[in-house]
Amino acid sequence: MLSHLRFVPKKIIYAGGPFTDGLRELSEGNNVKPVVNGSGGTHIVLPPYYCPRHMGMVDMMTSRGSFLFFIPWEGYTLVGTTDVKTKPDLHHEVPEDEIQYLINECEKYLSPSLEVRRRDVMSAWYGIRPLCADPNPKDQSSASRDHVVSHHPSNGIT
Repeated sequence: MLSHLRFVPKKIIYAGGPFTDGLRELSEGNNVKPVVNGSGGTHIVLPPYYCPRHMGMVDMMTSRGSFLFFIPWEGYTLVGTTDVKTKPDLHHEVPEDEIQYLINECEKYLSPSLEVRRRDVMSAWYGIRPLCADPNPKDQSSASRDHVVSHHPSNGIT
């Protein structure tokens, strides 16, 4: 047994993705400045014949101004987007209108003889990723699509 070893954490890190502001409220109270916005998106899986095996694409300007990816994945075709502002929750339903939006966008890139039908959607899910800003910035910055490391001056949590 390793009871003689003692672990003393040097830092506590919030790694809560889109739920980070909720975690911050637990230690800092309800008056925290929100720093995380959720960007939600729907992903659908289609049969493999909708996309070549070794080639995918990204459209950076769809009909609603967001981006869309269309890629081969695990022997199938994965289509999705993640640019819809949303509040994080653990049990987000897949919006049917988002599935239909993806189906409609797909048809722009396919042969007119290949119609994407709702029954072709084999699977669908909705995910939320964080877009964050530093809660204690030295200067103003835009939302990050990567990550932000911030240190709270009074409680020491990073």
